[in-house]
Amino acid sequence: MPSTVTLRVVDLDRFRPRSEAASRLTLFACLLAPSVVAAIGSLRSWQWWNLLVFLAVGLGLAAVFVRGFTGPAARETFVQRAAGVALLVAAFVLGVSASAGTRLTVLEWWGRPTTVTVQDVRVKHDVRRDRSVFEFCFRVARLDGSPVFGDFCRSGREWREGMRMEVLLEPTGFVAPETPEEVSMAGTWRTVGLVSIAVMGLSIRFVGGMSPERSGPTIVRRPDPGPRHPRMLRPKGPGKRGRGR
Repeated sequence: MPSTVTLRVVDLDRFRPRSEAASRLTLFACLLAPSVVAAIGSLRSWQWWNLLVFLAVGLGLAAVFVRGFTGPAARETFVQRAAGVALLVAAFVLGVSASAGTRLTVLEWWGRPTTVTVQDVRVKHDVRRDRSVFEFCFRVARLDGSPVFGDFCRSGREWREGMRMEVLLEPTGFVAPETPEEVSMAGTWRTVGLVSIAVMGLSIRFVGGMSPERSGPTIVRRPDPGPRHPRMLRPKGPGKRGRGR
C-alpha cells in the first residue's frame, strides 16, 4: 500500500494584531522587554556585560519579529527610515539607562543610610586592547555581622577589608547596596530613560507597528505514519457477518 503524507495549512496571520493601535503596542512591547530585564538585573546586581548581551539579542529578535517594522511601506520616505533608526537607538539607550539607573532610583526613594563594614573584596582582571583592566567588587556586612545582599564594583580599590563606610540599603533586602555618591546620579539616568521612552513613542508614531500585509498560509508537513493494516473481522456464527472490534 503506498505511503501518504498529511498536509495541514496553518494561517499565522490570526496571531498578528488586528488593529493599528495593537500593532504599535506590540512593537513597543517587543522593544521594551529587554529594558525590563535590564532593570531587574540592576536591582539584583547582575554583571553589566550579561545585560548588554541580552539587550543586543533582545533588540535583534524584536527587529526580526516585526519583519522590518512595517515591511516595504516603512521605507517609502526618509522620515520613516530615520524614525526606524531612532527607535532602535532609543531602545538601546533605554536598556542602558535601566541597567545603570534602576537600582539608584530605588535606593534614592526608599534607601536608608547605614554604616557597614567591608567584608570581602574581589578583584577581577581583564585584558582589553593589550591593556590590563582591574575591577574591584566590594561585599559589605552590617556592624552586627549580618551580611548584606549584593555587591558594588569600582575601577579602583577605594576601600579595604575591615574599613567602615556608609551605603544606602533597601529595607526588604531585595536590592543591592550602593554608596550615596553613586545614588546622586539617579536623576540623570532617570531623565535619560524618560527621554528614550518619549523618542520611542514618537518614532513608533511614524514607523507604525507590525506589518499589516498578510504573509499567507504556512503548510506544515506531518511525518508519514506508515502503511495501515486492514482491520480484522471476527466471525459471529453461521449466517452472520463479522463486525470489527
